[in-house]
Amino acid sequence: MGRKVLLVEDDFYIRDMYRMVMETHDHKVVTATDGKAALQIFVQEQPEIVYLDIMLPELNGIEVLKAIRAQQPPLCAVPVIMLTNLDSDESIKQCMMNGATAYLIKAQQNPMTVVAEMDKFFVKK
Repeated sequence: MGRKVLLVEDDFYIRDMYRMVMETHDHKVVTATDGKAALQIFVQEQPEIVYLDIMLPELNGIEVLKAIRAQQPPLCAVPVIMLTNLDSDESIKQCMMNGATAYLIKAQQNPMTVVAEMDKFFVKK
């Protein structure tokens, strides 16, 4: 079985597309459609990686990122990949300063490639 992934995306089409690709690679995918639910699911499910949109209802992705990084170990070290369409230097800087593992622009990504390269984001044990 692959990794347990938390996919946080409020757009059904995008969420479903990434979920299907991840599941075809044998990953267990749990999803959230808003920031508040994402934090609850994160603590409950303890995923091995998080793909996180920035523009979300309830709490935005940067607030979720900060809350994940404020968790106790080992949860605070879970890789968080920002997967968003916000392509601004300020957004990228803000996410990276708050502990994002990577920042990917959805419009520049292919879901198959994102999933295929997932392993490079994991902390080596």
